[in-house]
Amino acid sequence: FLIKEGLLAEQHGLSKESIAKPIPSLNQRAQTLIEMAQKSTFYFQKDLSFDEKAQNKFLSKDIKPHIEKLIISINNMAVLEHDSLENLFKKIAEEAELKLGKLAQPVRVALTGGTASPGIYEVILLLGKSTTLYRLKEAVSFIEKNKN
Repeated sequence: FLIKEGLLAEQHGLSKESIAKPIPSLNQRAQTLIEMAQKSTFYFQKDLSFDEKAQNKFLSKDIKPHIEKLIISINNMAVLEHDSLENLFKKIAEEAELKLGKLAQPVRVALTGGTASPGIYEVILLLGKSTTLYRLKEAVSFIEKNKN
């Protein structure tokens, strides 16, 4: 279906299981199969393009050190778990005197390309450690290149 709709390349190399994995996270956010497919593409793309409004609002030089701290902390986690991720986000936000959303929303943009997605911890768990780290590093690079 994703291939037919032009949302996934024919030679994607993904198993049916990995394509089906994010479906439960999108059930309540999509009204149709087409909408579900459109909202799931960020799970399967290697490189994202950021929504222009989202990048301008959330990917700022002020958030960069906090994303870098998150990269180090996630890299050091042996296993990614919902509670561990939640505690990590709370700790980093608290240390930076930020509300949780001021950290979570830029991370959401970094990981999904936009501002609407399933819960941020759920997204991280579904993307996995290596993809999460890759996208966070890409966001840091984007900030370094585009934000003075």
